[in-house]
Amino acid sequence: KVAKAVKGAWFDARKDMKLMNQRIVVTANKVTEIIQAVQAGCEALVEAKIGQVAAALRQSIQTGGSSTEELFAKLSDSEDRISEAALSRHLETLPNLSLSVAHRRLLFQAANAGGVSRRSFFDMVEPYYKCVKDIAITTGFDIKSSSTLRKLEVDELVEVLEGPQSDTTLGVMRIRARALSDGKAGWVTATGNHGTPFLQEMPRPCLYAAAKKVVGTAMRAKGKALSDGVVGWFTVKSKHGIDHVQPGKSTYTCTSSIALTDSIDIKNCKVVRKLSKGEGLTVLEGPVEDEKTSVPRIRAKAALDGAEGWVTVRGNAGSVYAEETGRQMVVCRAMTMHADFASDSKTVRSLADEEVLEILEGPEEEASEAPVRARVRAVHDGKVGWVTVQDRNLLPWSPNYRCVAATPMHDAHAVESATVLRRLDVGEEVELLQGPRVEEGLGVMRFRGRAAKDGLIGWVTIAGNAGKPFLKCMPPE
Repeated sequence: KVAKAVKGAWFDARKDMKLMNQRIVVTANKVTEIIQAVQAGCEALVEAKIGQVAAALRQSIQTGGSSTEELFAKLSDSEDRISEAALSRHLETLPNLSLSVAHRRLLFQAANAGGVSRRSFFDMVEPYYKCVKDIAITTGFDIKSSSTLRKLEVDELVEVLEGPQSDTTLGVMRIRARALSDGKAGWVTATGNHGTPFLQEMPRPCLYAAAKKVVGTAMRAKGKALSDGVVGWFTVKSKHGIDHVQPGKSTYTCTSSIALTDSIDIKNCKVVRKLSKGEGLTVLEGPVEDEKTSVPRIRAKAALDGAEGWVTVRGNAGSVYAEETGRQMVVCRAMTMHADFASDSKTVRSLADEEVLEILEGPEEEASEAPVRARVRAVHDGKVGWVTVQDRNLLPWSPNYRCVAATPMHDAHAVESATVLRRLDVGEEVELLQGPRVEEGLGVMRFRGRAAKDGLIGWVTIAGNAGKPFLKCMPPE
């Protein structure tokens, strides 16, 4: 009736309802604006307070001669996170830092709900910046009295050691930082006196393991298969250190006509036959020295007819009758023979176990690309060491994951004793808050995260113990 009315009480009621709806929309918009303003104010306040807390923590670490890892280990609990109570107690002991109860509560909202994880703590205490405009690294805070160590180039990353600190004389913001590329430490201007940014704060650079790669040097040789005479290159030892062949017999070639005898004793032997110049021999025994004549002899098999016997390699006057011209290798691991030295060159044929090869050239090292190495800290347990970055075995990491196969979110790390909070659907995004950590019962990696869909916080599994992925890391923005 109200919608169809053109006059009267129903018509007046429709106008009043329309006016009321307009007022409700205006009021709702104002409330939304107020909430957004309050949230922005809280975020700005938190950012400022986090900066003060981080600076105070860095100063206490430097003064005490400890490290971020040592401080985290001191304050963290069995869950590998720092509780609000533990961090609050420590902050109260720091000089020149004043935080109200409300400020402390704000610090633990959102990402720090339930405690500060290892990653969040290190992100706060050890911030990183990226150079967006070339700027000098100097020896001291005061620019005028300092000397330049070197230029920081665009896209270089630095780790903050001290600051930010304002130079009131020049009106610039400075930090003491260490360049990741060469470890050079000094003072750098983050923001110029006209607001020009030279450095831009960025998330801690992280990598995650995508695959296991082995870097090494392979040994390659050129040889001839005795079974069919095919010539090509093969692997003697792989870059993984695995032997593909075992030493076989040596081969000799007659340099002049010489007798093949039935005994090592030259004076008491019979001639099997005469060997012609150029004939090939496979060594069966020796070289050994004839006791009576002191000449080196080998027991060999003639390649021409298979006749076996003893041959004098060199006479006592120094004359050479046969010289070593090659060595044999026996295949102990089936592999491929290639046309050229490079192991990725054209395939000639396959080599089977027990095949005999005569070495014609080599073995030689197959040079590998110089590996790129990075010194890193594992987020899981804080262990520090060097890793090889090659062939996408390590990829840029972000704390954001996307669900690629439906999986449950639990209220605890241990799956067996945990309760399912809800199921994550394919396409949902989850922000990592704590971990990843190995779940010993199932042998899988799990982390505590927050679902973007509804803000629910719980533990999720990255991949099953058979390798099936449930969550995939999203590339950093």
